[in-house]
Amino acid sequence: MTNEILIFSTVRQAKAILTSFSENFVFPTNDFKKEELIKYTVQSSVYRALPSKPFKPSYVYREWFRNRFDNYINDMQNIQSQSGYTDFVFHYTNSLINYWDNKYQKSILKIGYGPASKIINLIGKMVNESMYFDTKNIEHLLHVPFDVFSLKPLTSIINELTNVRYKITIPRSPSMKYILNKEHYVTVQTAVFNLCEIAGIKPIVYDYWCWNRTH
Repeated sequence: MTNEILIFSTVRQAKAILTSFSENFVFPTNDFKKEELIKYTVQSSVYRALPSKPFKPSYVYREWFRNRFDNYINDMQNIQSQSGYTDFVFHYTNSLINYWDNKYQKSILKIGYGPASKIINLIGKMVNESMYFDTKNIEHLLHVPFDVFSLKPLTSIINELTNVRYKITIPRSPSMKYILNKEHYVTVQTAVFNLCEIAGIKPIVYDYWCWNRTH
């Protein structure tokens, strides 16, 4: 049985919870090599939210990732800065979107920026867990895959964590499709990074807290 998603009431509360979680947190490891990573980085819960005709989304994703796997790993291992990692995420998000569009070729079947960027960040998270790929030097740069588990806790504090002038509203049950475009992605991802800086943790640890608490 899973716990309910906790919505932070204040930034102070969020800091205390995340800091406490990080004290005993140990990054999980897996023994996934290339084919296992291609197969298991994206689970059925993601595929169910994507168009399934004329191709299964798992087929399209795995074909795309298999064709780009070596470049992805090489690019990831050569990142030197936070801006470099962000550009890396943008590049592969756009690559997946374009590949998807060429496969489906109908506007109603396009993959959204939210699902595409979530998939790219799931890959980064799983590659970092693998004992076969050395990415620990960029562990602190990893982005958070956005879905209801990572978005909903921010509902009440999101506007304290951004530097934008407009109000941001996270719906009661935000899905990965909540992230509409690159600019929206940057705003919300920056908010998470700001929160994690306050809590003194790596941003990807926030995602582990969100996932571990509810699964």
